[in-house]
Amino acid sequence: MTELTTTQKKELLPSAQNFLQHAKQYIKEIGDTFFLVGCHLYEAQIYHYVETLGYNSIEELAEAELDLSKSSTYNLINVFKRFCDRDEHGNHKIWIKPAFRKYKYSQLVEMEKAYCLSNNIEKEIPPSTPVRVLKEYIKYLNKNPGDHKHLPQWRAEQEQTPVLPPVSDSNPINEEPTDTVPDEPQPNTDVNNAAPTAEQPAKTVQTFGLPTCANKKEKTETAV
Repeated sequence: MTELTTTQKKELLPSAQNFLQHAKQYIKEIGDTFFLVGCHLYEAQIYHYVETLGYNSIEELAEAELDLSKSSTYNLINVFKRFCDRDEHGNHKIWIKPAFRKYKYSQLVEMEKAYCLSNNIEKEIPPSTPVRVLKEYIKYLNKNPGDHKHLPQWRAEQEQTPVLPPVSDSNPINEEPTDTVPDEPQPNTDVNNAAPTAEQPAKTVQTFGLPTCANKKEKTETAV
């Protein structure tokens, strides 16, 4: 952090207080003005408002004054830096690039993690993409930066790919024995299931002592 003199702090104090006032106002409407919050947090860093207000870091200031977590603070700053519009000299503006205005904040947070994005972003990543799908697609983009498919094509292929059951990592040798003993076949004591004769062809169903449907029918006809 930059060490400021008392004179420098005194000169910067009005601007720093103005930053804090606006940031607190915008934080109440984070759903619509997240970009402005990120802009002001970024400016607090580069214009030394953090030190002027007596804090050691932007995350310390944001947590104490704006009730923002460290991750939320850096997400806001990073989204602004990545997707803000710029003038011909590369200086940032306080609004988002037109190509990204249809995306929600939660989507931009994930898109900011991509190493590279296409200029035709709406075709590559439609604004209607759910965040959970977007997370997986960004991982795919980062693994295939030079040769990747647009999200609709990638998603269609993912949905067509069968999901295999997880393979157990356990070693059968190390598994604890169970108390359950498999039932053993009992000897066949049913006279109706005795060895087949010439008049009675052999049945192919193994019954382990239980009467088959055919035996039940024969018994019923005999009883009648």
